[in-house]
Amino acid sequence: MTPRSIERTWLSALVVNAATLGCGVLTGILAARILAPEGRGALAAVVFWPQLFLTIGLCSLQEAVTYHVSQEAGKRDSPYSTALCVALGLAAVTCVVGYPLLPYLLKQENMAWLPTVRIYLLLYVPIGFISISLLGIELGKLQFRRFNLYQLVNPLTYLAVLLVLWSIHAVTIANVIWASLAGTVSVTLLLLFHLRIQVFRQRPILSEARGILRTAWSFHVTALLVLVTTQVDRFVAITLLDNRSVGLYVAALAIASAGIGIISTSFHTLMFPSIARREKDAQCDYLAKGLRYAMFLIVTCSLLLAASIPIILPLLFGPDFRAATVPAMLLVMAYVPLALRQIIVRTLRGIGDAKAGTAAESISIAIFLLLCWPLTLRWQLNGLSVALVVGNCAALAYLTWHMSERLGISPKRWWGLDVVTLTEAFQRMRSALSMKSIP
Repeated sequence: MTPRSIERTWLSALVVNAATLGCGVLTGILAARILAPEGRGALAAVVFWPQLFLTIGLCSLQEAVTYHVSQEAGKRDSPYSTALCVALGLAAVTCVVGYPLLPYLLKQENMAWLPTVRIYLLLYVPIGFISISLLGIELGKLQFRRFNLYQLVNPLTYLAVLLVLWSIHAVTIANVIWASLAGTVSVTLLLLFHLRIQVFRQRPILSEARGILRTAWSFHVTALLVLVTTQVDRFVAITLLDNRSVGLYVAALAIASAGIGIISTSFHTLMFPSIARREKDAQCDYLAKGLRYAMFLIVTCSLLLAASIPIILPLLFGPDFRAATVPAMLLVMAYVPLALRQIIVRTLRGIGDAKAGTAAESISIAIFLLLCWPLTLRWQLNGLSVALVVGNCAALAYLTWHMSERLGISPKRWWGLDVVTLTEAFQRMRSALSMKSIP
């Protein structure tokens, strides 16, 4: 890819991620306003476990498939049927393990939703595994435009179904769960239809499946740690707090991760497969340059977001959610180092360095768990948010040291809070938006 095409690709990813986020915010606002904090908290608590099982059971399959396809580019056909079979096998194992655990994981106040959650698990996991594995192939082939469009189908469908439910006054916790599942089903069916020739006319190859699983497992130790660091705060909230407090925390998270999520996802989606194709000498320069722009955009957006939260949070979610204002501002502070860490960890995998991510996530988890229980019991949501800030900052500090000592990437090379980065970012954005043809 030429520098100009990379700029346009990143801009396209940014637009699609912004649209995806917009749909997510709208669905979150709609559900929160109708269900109120207690109902929104109950919804978050009951869907948390099936979604957690999917992420754990997936074994980093999407990244493994993306890495496999990137490394074998031009040597063989993409392993669509093999990836599909691996996905279905992992989904079956996940359902067998997760189904009997659900009664022990739901709190007593949410046990009425157990039959619904069980059905949701049995449908959501295999359907989600299929779409995620096929999306991994599209990303490995650098089909960023198709990948981005596929990613948008799910939230658009979810939003459309929820709007229909709202128009007929049928927004309930159960119906919102099925609306969410409809989004997953829609993107899976679209992928299977568009890729039907590649998926159903190829034969799965056993050796290829073993290679994908080996790669997935090598990534998965770090991925599990990433999962814990991104989900452990929700786990603590669901475990220690009542449904109303959980609902407030979900609203705070939705606002705090809004703009930051767009930027971090856009960067690591592009950087991971791209850096895997570069020569060793060029990989460090590519990582440093990408982090410079990421830091500039993340910090800038975070400052603007934090300043506007006291106004936009009660305006969007309603006055019942005003108590989430301070936790949301603290979570914005926590998401800055988290977003940078996610970009670094996932990009380092593209150069075969997974151990740094494992160490960073371990540090974040250890410090958060050390602080979260006493702080949450004393200061509720504010204490939980402060524990998250400290843990994320410590993990980013370790990665800064690792890149400097092991890769020769000093903090000065990727520090993006300066006039030079501002000027370069403006010039690149203007270039990407120009209507001239890509060379």
